[in-house]
Order: sequence, then structure tokens, then C-alpha cells
Amino acid sequence: MSIVVGQTVAGFEIIGHLGSGGMGDVFAALDRRTGARVAIKILQRGGARERERFAREAATLAQLAHPSIVRYIAGGAELRNAEVEPSLLSLVC
Repeated sequence: MSIVVGQTVAGFEIIGHLGSGGMGDVFAALDRRTGARVAIKILQRGGARERERFAREAATLAQLAHPSIVRYIAGGAELRNAEVEPSLLSLVC
């Protein structure tokens, strides 16, 4: 899926592309409900192994609470109404 500025993904308006890595892309976005700025990580490629790694990353991040680490908001099944497959999407702020 190609993501573009102005597009809404799972209730979040994309405002910019922050970067790309080995598993996917990270976008800056605004929560349409609260106006909060968030980052959305979308897995762009990969098979079952990469999806498992992505899920582990989200689960680990959800357990952490530190001012120097992004806060996990939602991902996977929590974003069922997303325009992308939910298992490929993770939100942080």
C-alpha cells in the first residue's frame, strides 16, 4: 500500500514521512479524535517471520514506560478498521 500525505489511516491523518527501515516505513500523523501527534509504523514487506518480529516489537514496546522511549498506543487487532491489514500497523507517540 502506498501511503501519501493527507491520507487517513485507521483514523490518523498522515502529515509526513519520517523514515524507512529494514521492515517498513514510519509516518508522522495526527489523531483525528484527539489532535495528538503520533507516529505510525507500517510493515511494507515480509512474510510470517517478519510479521512475528513486528508483533514482538509492538508487544515489547507496550510494556515499556520511560521518558526516552516512545509510548505504544495501539496496533494489530486494535486497529481493525484500518485501510491496511491490521497486523502490519503499529502506533506510537
